[in-house]
Amino acid sequence: MIPVVSCVGKSRSGKTILLEKVVRELKSRGYRVATVKHTHPDFDIDQPGKDTWRLAQAESDIVAISSPSKMAVIEHLDEEITLSQIAGLFLGKADIVLAEGYKNANLAKVLVLDAGRSQGDLCGQGKILTTITACLSSEGRPQFLDEEVAHILNLLIARINTHSLKARDV
Repeated sequence: MIPVVSCVGKSRSGKTILLEKVVRELKSRGYRVATVKHTHPDFDIDQPGKDTWRLAQAESDIVAISSPSKMAVIEHLDEEITLSQIAGLFLGKADIVLAEGYKNANLAKVLVLDAGRSQGDLCGQGKILTTITACLSSEGRPQFLDEEVAHILNLLIARINTHSLKARDV
């Protein structure tokens, strides 16, 4: 199985900003990275009136759109699938899955706190690998020290390497 780590924290704490930095750095080191964003149940990536939207409105269970450079699949579900099930879709295509959200899932997590917030019930089950605290920039946006990003990268690379060793031993 691919190692899965989720960034959890309150809205606007800097989770996406942190993940952007981590993904870019992992990619620069040659890793294949998949990301998953957990969101509210009413999200929609289709645009009303477009072909994929029209096909979904016609009650197609799965709609895919594909081009030479990317593909998207929209599947209507009767119940939410787990992050592990989603990660299974990336088997052989990614070295690690980084998620944003899934605070109640039983998996490894990076807890992102903005200044002055406590952990509270942000973690649910699972193991907290590390806690990172965002400082606010002069514009009021969360920012992270380079040392914090490097610390997270080291943890993630250790998880990737541990997974790779296990895969070869089996």
